[in-house]
Amino acid sequence: MRSDYTVFSEACRLLGINPALVPLVGPTEWKAIVGRGVPRRATGVASPRHRVVYVKRGSPLDVFVHELLHLLFPSRPHWWIYEATWSLCGIETKERWRYSGGHWTKSGQHKMEPVERIRQLAARSARRRGLASRC
Repeated sequence: MRSDYTVFSEACRLLGINPALVPLVGPTEWKAIVGRGVPRRATGVASPRHRVVYVKRGSPLDVFVHELLHLLFPSRPHWWIYEATWSLCGIETKERWRYSGGHWTKSGQHKMEPVERIRQLAARSARRRGLASRC
């Protein structure tokens, strides 16, 4: 099994983020930085204001990508973050359902940009926010 930091680094590479500029923290560090605890059922949480990410140990790549996208696109609707994550990670969404905004919705009902366009948007946002990798 790959370490969480290896998966985090892969997610950062996928989005053009320098992992040294976005701390991956545990729940204790999260609380100290953000001022509130990690929600009990959360697999991951991102704070664009503090530029910090918490992801539960052993989580797959898509959880890391999802939280990093929240840093890059804090104003995008949650459905867009989900759909972009699944597109970038190659996850088929035809029959996936998710709970968002207080109700269940079927994924794939929104028209998403192509994967390459999402990568370009992510890289541009990382540069604008001072989170870009040098490569």
